[in-house]
Amino acid sequence: MRKKRLLKVTAVMAIIFAMSFGLMACKDKETSKKSDTSSKTVTAMMSGDLKPESADTVDTSISAIKFYELVYDPLVRYGEDGKIEPALAESYEISEDGTVYTFKLRKGVKFSNGEDFNADNVLFNTDRWNEKVRSNFSAKLLDVKKIDDYTVQFTFEKAAYPILIEFTYPRPFRMLAKASIDSNGKFKEPIGTGQWMIKNYKSGSEVTLVPNPNYWGKKPAFDKLVIKEVKDGQARTMALQSREADLSLADIPAEDTKKIEEDKDLATLKEKSTQSFFLGINYDNEALRDVKVRQALNYATNKKSMVKELINNAGVPATGVFSDKVPYVNKDNSPGMIMISKRRKLS
Repeated sequence: MRKKRLLKVTAVMAIIFAMSFGLMACKDKETSKKSDTSSKTVTAMMSGDLKPESADTVDTSISAIKFYELVYDPLVRYGEDGKIEPALAESYEISEDGTVYTFKLRKGVKFSNGEDFNADNVLFNTDRWNEKVRSNFSAKLLDVKKIDDYTVQFTFEKAAYPILIEFTYPRPFRMLAKASIDSNGKFKEPIGTGQWMIKNYKSGSEVTLVPNPNYWGKKPAFDKLVIKEVKDGQARTMALQSREADLSLADIPAEDTKKIEEDKDLATLKEKSTQSFFLGINYDNEALRDVKVRQALNYATNKKSMVKELINNAGVPATGVFSDKVPYVNKDNSPGMIMISKRRKLS
């Protein structure tokens, strides 16, 4: 029995690893010969389903979530290094007891169809939130009230630190126009205040977006954005090499990275992401119930080698379950490799 258990542990040691991947995008350095240079068109690729007809802000599917940042705006936006930045709300105040959030709305904002954005529109959106949608908040939402045409107030049952961050989430906290909903209360089309508006699309294949003429902020730098659904990673690589696409918003296969990097007409952009991959240890396995055994497996796993050999360095060794790009994750609450280095110093 002891020998059998040892074999099980050895097998687990051979496969356990964790790493944080960087999202890789590739774009053409020069204007593509096949692109529409007269209208400054950018063609991008995504791997997920392209279904803008599902881009309802209260829809729980993920088939259209990639359009939310392009078409819709939130009241506040999650900025660099976790800073909360103004969006449709120019400012906000939180009551001393942490239960009331008052937002001062930006004036003069219009949806892409010309409809005005104001407090009434915020209430129109929040009235569509059912109990399941409202549960996205860390505390129960009791009431949303219009103070004046450009001031709205959210009241919660109790104080909860993450609430302000939750207002930045893609859904349901983005604002759509009343015209997005038909007379039966069903979602009809995505109409927002964001930089872009959808011109036409073929569901599950291709979507064309053009700048929102009423956008309140900085205008896009190009005239048309074409997003194509390309699920196969090798096909995305070939589309970049042939200049049929300018940008990949989905991962390029690790084995193709070198091809892209060696192409002088393509630029590779890498950014450490919030995504991490890991294999959990089965606590129901008697051999793994001892915490020291589980720690030993972690210490014995050569994560650096796995990142290099398995994914061609398209990532970094993880130091915990979450990437250090995740808000509030730091070396104190995600020790990982730091614990290993300390242990080595003591030995």
